[in-house]
Amino acid sequence: VEKSSWVGITGLTRLSEVVKPLVTGYSSERDIVVRSEDGASALYDLFKAEREGDLSQDPYMRPGDVVELRKADLVVRLEGEVRRSGSYQLKAGEGVGELISYYGDGALESARTDLVVLTRKATEERPESESVVFDLTSAELPALLDGDSIRVASREEYLPIVYVEGAVQGGVVLVSQAGSQTGGATTTAGTAPGANASSSAQAAPTMPTTTPAAATPTTTTVTTTKEAYGLV
Repeated sequence: VEKSSWVGITGLTRLSEVVKPLVTGYSSERDIVVRSEDGASALYDLFKAEREGDLSQDPYMRPGDVVELRKADLVVRLEGEVRRSGSYQLKAGEGVGELISYYGDGALESARTDLVVLTRKATEERPESESVVFDLTSAELPALLDGDSIRVASREEYLPIVYVEGAVQGGVVLVSQAGSQTGGATTTAGTAPGANASSSAQAAPTMPTTTPAAATPTTTTVTTTKEAYGLV
């Protein structure tokens, strides 16, 4: 905590209400020690109380209780295709498997579990940061250190997509069906892609064809929009 202090309580004040306003980014909420006036002490885990709803880990406070907050030893950031991203304090013996399955509540269906990236920040002992890519199903997973970041990649990031940029010219052909009757024949006319709309209405058809009129003739009109310029 930033500083030791006295906290007023009632008969319904829980441990979390006392601790939350006093914690810092380095405080541990996984191993909080509460000592009572009779000398008894107990260890509590507020993360477990919040995640699993276990109120036995968030007890009512009593007059004279002393609460001790320790420094978190292993805090890891989890990002990417998981159900619950965030920063988590792991307990001794926990690693990548527990981080993703329990803390992150599992990987999403869109996750590339064979492309998990561990980023390790630089410290005084390790002046250079480093990144490691590994498969979550591997028999041996990298050990986690305090300050590490784990990112689970998305399948969409590795789709075989080609991006085209710049000015692109092309026409869009629109086909409509009309039920109006023509003078004894059905005519189909087309215009070349790229021609503008004003000229296509007056231009002669490129390949006109005429067929005998049917009992219920219909007209198919083919038009071309104006030249399209844009980014794809």
